[in-house]
Amino acid sequence: MINFFKKILSFFAEIVVYNTGSEINGDIEVTWIDGRKTLNVDDANYSFGVLYDAFDEAFQKIKITDQPIKKVLILGYAAGSAASLLRKKCNFKGVIHGVELDNEIINVAKEHFPEGIKAADEIFIDDAFTFVQNNQQQYDLIITDLYINVDIPEKFEGEEFVENLKSMCSPCGMLIFNKIIATTPQKYQAKRFLTLLQNYFACVTELELTVCSENRMFVARIQEENNEGKKL
Repeated sequence: MINFFKKILSFFAEIVVYNTGSEINGDIEVTWIDGRKTLNVDDANYSFGVLYDAFDEAFQKIKITDQPIKKVLILGYAAGSAASLLRKKCNFKGVIHGVELDNEIINVAKEHFPEGIKAADEIFIDDAFTFVQNNQQQYDLIITDLYINVDIPEKFEGEEFVENLKSMCSPCGMLIFNKIIATTPQKYQAKRFLTLLQNYFACVTELELTVCSENRMFVARIQEENNEGKKL
């Protein structure tokens, strides 16, 4: 009942229900806004807000339910927006692994977003760069949302990281890379990163999102895109 009233009131004003801090992400807040409980850091939504909507739109645009996906890796798991979408809206029954650097984020998510945590078969507390460097598993879909506040650490947009991501993709694998382009430097970095992806993947597309004009989703495929494929 308490959550119901908070949900209603959140259409009129943001309601902070929990806050804490971490050495990695600074201030962490769980906030009700516009009828939804979200996980946020200083200047960014990490889960179940506009980011949820962005992945929802991206999944629809690439017709993810028509793709032959059985195993998924999410780098930058946070509270599990993408995994929850796959389970609930896409009816995905396969394996989901998550990697999250900030253990405090996971602790908050366990308390306030249990559905996002339960959506993963396993969550690794690790640096995504180190994880892909040392992991030999292959995935049909890799999702990267590797932000510290509103910035992607430089190492996640370099050749070594992209090469390792490609090696972890299955023969029909696909990569979805979330990128914010709110500033001129970010727009420049996005163009450079698009070119880098094109050097490693057979087919790369850039998705513009109506729910958030400052977001881009780069979709990179090991093989050329076609209309065939098995459903999730």
